Amino acid sequence: MTGLVWRARIFLTRFLREMQNGADFVVNLAAGLDAQPYRIKLPTTLQWLEVDLPDIVYYEEDVLENEKPRCRLERIPLDLSDAGAPLTPRGGEQPGDEDRRPDRRSTS
Repeated sequence: MTGLVWRARIFLTRFLREMQNGADFVVNLAAGLDAQPYRIKLPTTLQWLEVDLPDIVYYEEDVLENEKPRCRLERIPLDLSDAGAPLTPRGGEQPGDEDRRPDRRSTS
């Protein structure tokens, strides 16, 4: 567990340094349940792009639907391990995703 904490600390330190140097765009591949756009003080003009598996993206959206990110946040559901997967268009979902997406109204 120590290695994971150290990795996160190094990432955050470098990230904040780049922000101070004017970085205005973040691409977070295989983002998982990263909540940094919600918990770190960020410029509202920063564009944060997360790419991850569709089920993870949809789950994170459901969990955080009542929270407000501190920057411009966009999530793209895409399996990065599938070289044949089509690039998801801006706005997130491929045609037909609504048929595969879990019912967001479900309370279970």
